[in-house]
Amino acid sequence: MHTVSAFAAADWVTLRRTWQTKGRDWRKYLAEILSPRNGATESIHLLQMAYDPDSDVAFAAIGQIASYCGVMFLPEGTLTNRAATHLSRTLQQPQQQFVA
Repeated sequence: MHTVSAFAAADWVTLRRTWQTKGRDWRKYLAEILSPRNGATESIHLLQMAYDPDSDVAFAAIGQIASYCGVMFLPEGTLTNRAATHLSRTLQQPQQQFVA
């Protein structure tokens, strides 16, 4: 049994090609276990999942991204941790490694 932490490059390619064919609960669970803190591959995958047509899946992905980036939505307004810059640096890296 694989966990995403043990995925090889080929496993990520397979996941990237097939995740949208899975059921809503499967996709939502995937979004909940991925984390931007684990690097560019998971960060980019979460960003792709943020566009899922199912709002629960998209919200789960966005929640993972927002919690890592230090964004909190409070009654007083939005609080952003400006020190959390890893995700933006990740997205500026070349993405050739994600091309099949």
